[in-house]
Amino acid sequence: MKQEQFVEKHKPFVGIPPTTRVIAVASGKGGVGKSTLALHLALALRRDGFKVGILDADIHGPSLPHLLNCDQKHVVSGGIIAPIEVAGLKAVSRGFLNQGAEASLWRGPITQRFLLALLGGVAWGNLDILILDLPPGTGDIPITLGQKISLFGAIIVSTSQELALLDVRKTMSMFETLSVPILGLIENMSYRTCTSCHFKTPFFQRGLVKKEALARGYDFLGDVPWLQELAGSFDEEGPEGSNEPSLECCAVFSEIILHIHNKIS
Repeated sequence: MKQEQFVEKHKPFVGIPPTTRVIAVASGKGGVGKSTLALHLALALRRDGFKVGILDADIHGPSLPHLLNCDQKHVVSGGIIAPIEVAGLKAVSRGFLNQGAEASLWRGPITQRFLLALLGGVAWGNLDILILDLPPGTGDIPITLGQKISLFGAIIVSTSQELALLDVRKTMSMFETLSVPILGLIENMSYRTCTSCHFKTPFFQRGLVKKEALARGYDFLGDVPWLQELAGSFDEEGPEGSNEPSLECCAVFSEIILHIHNKIS
């Protein structure tokens, strides 16, 4: 089924189970590793025993199929999408409907209609948590999501750079205006640990994201180092064939997941 036909024929709100906690992962600034972090947060929550789905809400630049190294296609029946199931996650992305280099020459209204079709036309089944990987910026897509569905909260991802924080402040202001709780901020690509001496070398001026969080009265969820396993897509076997995360990766995400646990409780 072509995507335009899916937009026209989808059935309104199948949709997100009412008991599902929907968490948006946002950045405001592109290139800060938000999508990769959103996926690894979803995987960490799944390892912690939650039933987790992830929706790639970047309609114009979907990255989830690449990150998962998955070339499956969504099965669409009666206007309802069946999620792709990978490594215990239920995943939905426009990229699973249309893969390749085809550009999205869509203006705002059709983009919003397609997003609502994705939100309301997916047979998620029983989920505890749904992670929304938002596109950069404060445009139509995040505003539509904030207005149309009940978000449990938002997690803000940024690198420790003033340039990135300029957009982060706008993103936080947008969520505040939409009355969406901000669960906390994460500093990504914060440092790199030497494998020999274990010295932590910061990539930028480390600590700016924590300072920003505390200044705005929000929780600082943790700083994530640059790790090879977080630097790109999974291997040809996908997450299911990958080795267990490193001890450093587990330690970092355990701290973040503990914060999310406390919020959910």
